[in-house]
Amino acid sequence: MNAIEARVDSDPSGAELRSLRGWLLRDDEIRGTVKVKEVSSPPSDGDMGAGLDWLSLIVSTSLSVPQLLLAISSWRSARPRQPVVTLRFGEVSVEIAGSDVTQTASALVQALNQAAPNNLE
Repeated sequence: MNAIEARVDSDPSGAELRSLRGWLLRDDEIRGTVKVKEVSSPPSDGDMGAGLDWLSLIVSTSLSVPQLLLAISSWRSARPRQPVVTLRFGEVSVEIAGSDVTQTASALVQALNQAAPNNLE
C-alpha cells in the first residue's frame, strides 16, 4: 500500500480539504481501494486546536489511481472556485489544475511506478 499526500492550495482554514475528504469517502468507485485519512499538525502557541494540513490517500493498487483522479476532478468541477490540488508521493509531485485528467493520471501512475516499481501492482 502506498500513501499519496493530497493538499489543496490556498486553503488556510482546511475547509476545502475537508470537503474533498467527504467527497472521496462518498465515492463508490474508490471505496475499498483508497483509504482517506486526515493529517494535522500540532497546534501552534495560541491556537485552539490542530489545523488540517493534508489528506493521506492510501492506494492499494495503481489501478485505483485513475479513479482517484477522476473523483478529485469531479470534486473540483463541483466547487464554485476550482482549487488546485497537489498530490505528492515521496519526491514526486503532481498538480491537478486543469481538466485533462488523462494526462494527469498517466503522469502520476508513471511517477508512482518509477518511485516504487514493486509496490504498486
